[in-house]
Amino acid sequence: MQRLCIFWLVCLGLSYQHTHAQNGRYEISARNAAMAGTSATVVDAFSAFHNVGTLGAFDDGLSAVAGYQNRFGIKELSLFGFGLTNPTKFGTIGLMAGRFGSTDLYNEQRLGLAFGNTIDFVSLGVSVNYIQYNIETAGTRRMVSIDFGGLVEVSKSLMFGAHIKNLNQARIQEFADERLPTLLVLGFSYRPIEELMVNTEIEKDIDLEAQVKVGLEYSPIKQGYLRTGIKVQPFEGAFGVGFRPKRFMFDYAYISTPDLGDKHELSIGYLISPRQ
Repeated sequence: MQRLCIFWLVCLGLSYQHTHAQNGRYEISARNAAMAGTSATVVDAFSAFHNVGTLGAFDDGLSAVAGYQNRFGIKELSLFGFGLTNPTKFGTIGLMAGRFGSTDLYNEQRLGLAFGNTIDFVSLGVSVNYIQYNIETAGTRRMVSIDFGGLVEVSKSLMFGAHIKNLNQARIQEFADERLPTLLVLGFSYRPIEELMVNTEIEKDIDLEAQVKVGLEYSPIKQGYLRTGIKVQPFEGAFGVGFRPKRFMFDYAYISTPDLGDKHELSIGYLISPRQ
């Protein structure tokens, strides 16, 4: 009976994920989540998890990050990931790993390698991701997906970002021609002052309607941040806080989804070796 209940909970969550084009995505970062996912122009140690095109603009130094998301209070739908980001004289390298699901009935794993570089005011990046699905009743599925993105810094206050997730339309299974979602994202960021960032994005799954997102980050005190954001079609509201004491990063996000419930996300980071 317990396994049957877990099975239906997982099915419900996966159905919700499919509607939101979540399968194959491991967007680990409470900062990103608190701004409703408007991260196409955000440069930080989590860049490889979002718009890999921003990775080349990250030059703080060798950094380690980790994040955890609890979805709707169901531990079987939890998401965990960690990564390393290392700027070098040839470009910035990112390594990502993640796992969705804590049951043998269904789980996903991802391992990715990313590279980004900057030429003048343009940053470009690409990642190759190995993804594995484990389904108790159907066995294991393995695939490779490719992400590509870019960032254009028009000025210190105006930036544009764009990226494609699953550029190669990786196939999950041949029988039904089931594929990972392919996403096209275009984002715009306006930063009138150093303490304020306003982001807007349009995200389009090639099989679903476009989704509009708006996010905001404000720093009322040094090393302290307040964030909020919304998504439409379907609606989600989010807010969160962040702290950046010295080499550490601590972020929390709360996401409200009217249909199913709430999500909570925590992420941490540490600057291991600042770039000289």
